[in-house]
Order: sequence, then structure tokens, then C-alpha cells
Amino acid sequence: MRRRRLIINRRQFLRQGAAIGLGSLITPGLLGESWAASKDRVVIFQGVGLDSLHPYAYSGGGIVGIWLHMIEPLVQMDFGRNEYVGVLAESWEFQGRKWIFHLRKGIRFHNGSPFTSKDVVFSLNRMKSDKRSLQGADIVDMDVEAPDYFTVVMTTKNPSAILLDRLDTRYMISRAAADKFGDQVDNYAIGTGPYKFVSWQRGGDLALTRNDDYWGAKPEIKEVILLSLV
Repeated sequence: MRRRRLIINRRQFLRQGAAIGLGSLITPGLLGESWAASKDRVVIFQGVGLDSLHPYAYSGGGIVGIWLHMIEPLVQMDFGRNEYVGVLAESWEFQGRKWIFHLRKGIRFHNGSPFTSKDVVFSLNRMKSDKRSLQGADIVDMDVEAPDYFTVVMTTKNPSAILLDRLDTRYMISRAAADKFGDQVDNYAIGTGPYKFVSWQRGGDLALTRNDDYWGAKPEIKEVILLSLV
């Protein structure tokens, strides 16, 4: 239920105008969180915060709602429609042990590099192989390949009807950024999301700025500051 609320909150947040009020933001779904807003900036006080900038070194909870602003998954559950909808994936099909995903075109990461199937392969393989990752268990029996720039084929050991659930909130990161920054890539938190990473302090605040080149609906609020209360 907590993850569901956080996903809904992100969508509601992106639809909010610049003149949002404190009263309209505090709902039963936001227990433990409070907000302060102005025309260009919103400050969110919450009971969870990032432990690190490693995109896969967490297993769920409130941290999911933080990462959603910066990096995006292939698919996401739409609880209003009670079905999975495409985010970075435009469509998909199921063929026995194979899932074929067709990616959206024209999407770019915050560093300007194009989002392609190579980034999906890199991201999923890192989830499985990185020693700090807590997300590899869900896809350990899956092989992934990229027959072209905008097609990804995932092959499971056995037919899997729950693969979409395992890909929900499993985020895609930039292979080009990893090639450039190496072991320091996580310090830049480069994704495709509606907000870009600015700065972070362990146990403190996370500062984000609007991604004006975002491929989807543009958020109206320019800056977001997430302040941890723990």
C-alpha cells in the first residue's frame, strides 16, 4: 500500500500547478510528510531519505518515491486503471519465455545521451551483478539482449507471468554516464525523469531542479527540496 501511495503522489505532484497550497497537499496518503511551497520551489519534509546515491541499493519503501523524480522504469502500475502502463517502454509482448519490449524514441538522459536498449541491458545487468544491489534477486534468472536500439528481449528460465511486476520501479540508468564516470557515476544520479539531481547530503536534503527537456508532461514547479526528518 505504501508503494502505491508514493507512485500516485508522484503523478499528482507532476500535475500540480505552481500555486499549490499546503492544505491541498496534506492528505491521509501523506502521513508523516509535510510540505511548504512557493511559485518556483516546493520543500517536502518526510520521514525517509536516501541512504546513498546507488540507484539499486534499496529494496522498497518510501525511497521508491524519491527516486521516481529522477529515474524511470520501463513500466509502472497504474492503480487507477489496475493495469501496467508503459513509461520508458512504449509497448510489449509475451512469447513463451520471452518478453519483447519496444522502447519510446526521442528520450534523452539528463546528460544529453539518448535512451536506447543498450541502457536497459546495462541497467538490468548491473542490478544482477553489483554487490551493493538489493534488486537482483527478482531478475536473476532472466537474460536480456538488445537486437536493435529500441527493442529489448528478456528471456526467463521458465515462463513468467509476473515479470511486469518485477520490472515495476526497477529504474534505467545511463550506460554512457557509467562509461564516462566509472565508479563515480552514482554521484551524478543521471536519469530520464522530470527532475535533475543537484545535490545531496547523507541524512540531509536532496535538491532537484526541473528537467526542461523532459519527454513527458512538464512539471510546473522549478525546484524540489526533499528534507529528511530522520
